[in-house]
Amino acid sequence: GSRASGSSAAAAPGAEGPYGRAGQAASDGSYERHLVSELCAPGGARAQPPEDKLSELVTGAPTLVVEQVCEPLLEHMQDASSWQSRAKALAVVERLVKAPGCEPYRDFWLDSEDVLADLVNDAKASVRDRAVRVLRELGVQA
Repeated sequence: GSRASGSSAAAAPGAEGPYGRAGQAASDGSYERHLVSELCAPGGARAQPPEDKLSELVTGAPTLVVEQVCEPLLEHMQDASSWQSRAKALAVVERLVKAPGCEPYRDFWLDSEDVLADLVNDAKASVRDRAVRVLRELGVQA
């Protein structure tokens, strides 16, 4: 049987967050946060995340904790100082919600639809276009 421990502040390996968990990898979120920060780095003429890192995230996504991937992405989407960060975060989400085995990510972004909807009115066209594509991919009219 399993006993619940009331004193543990961190989730135990294999614990489920509100969106579920596909794998059993124990993580404090530092790997996910680092990878997302590399994917969403400000700057660059084209706001496109590096393909090798994007593939690494999408391939590993089913074994990662959804919130530890998505919360840093949300922070980048709300980065007023860098439209590139906002556009890159949306590009990552667009790939995640299409990927096999990533249904819990779809659920997270459906619950965060308001943030995506705000980006539909972004000053930058590349951010607006990606926000519309992500919402359509989620089956939400933008």
